[in-house]
Amino acid sequence: MLKKQNCTANNTLFVYICGKFLLMFKFMKQKSAESGDISAINLIGKGTAISGNITCHGNIRIDGSLIGDITSSNKIVTGPESEVEGDLRIGSGKIGGKVYGNIYSSGTLEIESTALIEGMIESNGLIIHEGANLKAEINSKNKAMPKMQDLPIKNKATDFSSAAVL
Repeated sequence: MLKKQNCTANNTLFVYICGKFLLMFKFMKQKSAESGDISAINLIGKGTAISGNITCHGNIRIDGSLIGDITSSNKIVTGPESEVEGDLRIGSGKIGGKVYGNIYSSGTLEIESTALIEGMIESNGLIIHEGANLKAEINSKNKAMPKMQDLPIKNKATDFSSAAVL
């Protein structure tokens, strides 16, 4: 019989199952120098498996496994041994583990060489390191890219008098 008991200590959430406390989430307070806001960094540690959706406004680091969707307006980082089965709707991210699902990033998405992604990727900026395994449809829009008509035309030929005649 499983006996569950939750407790917190030093901003860390533990779950007591079968005589053992397991680390579930670690909340580290981070104060932004610009705005003075305090946001949480949520950690899903190695060896931790979670089933369910996560919605938060803080940053998330995953080194364990998650079956469910993640919605976060901030950054998500997945470690090289992590595994996520679900969709990610994030502000920005750095993916180093396995993701089986779609990734929607309103900012830059960085895909590490240890990553394996199966699904669709939509991002406003994309960095893919050599060695990453992708089985994905990719749609990336770089906000900083100038439109073709705004690019300067170089080497425009206006005088053909010096053109070679064959």
